[in-house]
Amino acid sequence: MKTDQRTSRDYMYHDLTQSMCRECRKIIDAQILFRDDHVYLRSICPEHGASEAMIAQSARWYRDTVTTRQVSDPPIRRSTDVSKGCPLDCGLCSWHEKACHLPIFSITNACNLDCPICFTYNREDRKYYMTESEFEQIIDWIIESEGEIDLINITGGEPTLHPDLMKLLAHARRKEIGRITLNTNGIRLVNDAKLVKEIAEAGVYLVLSFNTLK
Repeated sequence: MKTDQRTSRDYMYHDLTQSMCRECRKIIDAQILFRDDHVYLRSICPEHGASEAMIAQSARWYRDTVTTRQVSDPPIRRSTDVSKGCPLDCGLCSWHEKACHLPIFSITNACNLDCPICFTYNREDRKYYMTESEFEQIIDWIIESEGEIDLINITGGEPTLHPDLMKLLAHARRKEIGRITLNTNGIRLVNDAKLVKEIAEAGVYLVLSFNTLK
């Protein structure tokens, strides 16, 4: 006896796209599905089977977004060429027509907190502090690829623990960069009035970032 798939399945098929298998990291086919007004991406790997992930909470919002005309805003210079296809060619490439309007980069993985949700690899035996030359290369590339930019964000770890923080911030003071923001949990700043004054005099905006007051 044949089963009417339209009445037995709990989703509506919307579109076909591509994804990456979480196990083998290969580019595979994927389906866009609508279920209970949510939008799901079902990846189908021939070797490891199917897996799903919600990509939007509203099917209406998703339809309106994907059908909205996107304005091309490519970077002045691209960092990589397309040889294998997205996302294997990591970086700004000819497949991405949007410039980088909010560069965010980490200058250290050191931190004086240990929040379980943090994405930073914070280990006492693997401390990392970005050098001045590395920092300058990043700033140079941002200006070279974007021309002028409204904002850059410096984060960590906890960036106020970087021993050369003020030197790095000085390198970021370029006429092509509108504002500099610094993510911090504020712990060091509470006990270091001199550093607070130096950051203020450098014209850097502080963004308090923490998971809990406990």
